[in-house]
Amino acid sequence: MKAIIKKSNAVIFLLISLVFLSCQKDNIIENNQSKIENFKFSVLQKKGKTVSVKNIVSKRVISTKDGVVLLFDSINNYYKHAITIIPHNTKEKELFTHFLNDVNSFVYEFDGITFKNTKGEKLMFAVNNQKGIEISKTANTKTPVYFGDQLSFVRNNKFSPAKITKTTEIFETNDLVDALVIANKDKKGSCSSGGEGSTGCSIDDFTGGCSVSCGSGYYACCKSSNNTCVCITNPKQ
Repeated sequence: MKAIIKKSNAVIFLLISLVFLSCQKDNIIENNQSKIENFKFSVLQKKGKTVSVKNIVSKRVISTKDGVVLLFDSINNYYKHAITIIPHNTKEKELFTHFLNDVNSFVYEFDGITFKNTKGEKLMFAVNNQKGIEISKTANTKTPVYFGDQLSFVRNNKFSPAKITKTTEIFETNDLVDALVIANKDKKGSCSSGGEGSTGCSIDDFTGGCSVSCGSGYYACCKSSNNTCVCITNPKQ
C-alpha cells in the first residue's frame, strides 16, 4: 500500500514539474516575441541607386526654414535614417510636411522619390535637373509631381532631435541635419565626393552612406567626416 502511495506521489510530482516547465517555456517564448516586436525597423531594399523602403516605423517629420526632414527608425533615442527635400516654395513645403506625417513607404531613385501614405495615395518629388525631369515622366498620371532644389538620403547615421532646443523653422535644412548628427566630427568639412560643377554625389562604406541630387544653381557635396550629403549654392561668378 505504501509503495502505491509513493508511486502516486511521484507521478503527481512529475506532472506538476511538467506543467511548471511548460509555463516557463511559454513565458520565455512570450518574452522573446515581445523583444522582437519592440525591435522593429523599416525594410530597406537597395538595387543600384534605387532604394525601396517599406513599413516605415518610428518616424519624425521636421519642417525647416526651407524644406522638410523625414527621420525614421528610432533606437536608443536617436534615428538611423534621414530623407531631406527642399521644395521650391513654402506652400509645397507645407504640403510635403503634412503628407509625410502619414507616409509608410517610399521608392528613392537618387534624382526623384515617390512617397506613399497609409491611404495608398502617392506624391512624387523630383530634383529640378535633367535626370529629375526624366524620372518625373515615369510617374503614374494620377501621382502629383513637384520639383525642388535638393533630395538627399542618409542611411545608418545617428540623428538626435534632443540636440535641438530652438524651433526648427529658424534652421536651413542642411544646417539642421548637421546639428542633429551625434558624431559630428566636422560639419564644415570638405567634400569627399562631389564638389563644384557636380549635380549629384554619394558615399557608401561599412558604417553608412548617403547620396544627394541638386537642382540648377547648386552643386553636390558629400562629406565622409559626418556622413552627410548636401547641396550648396554655386558661388557667384
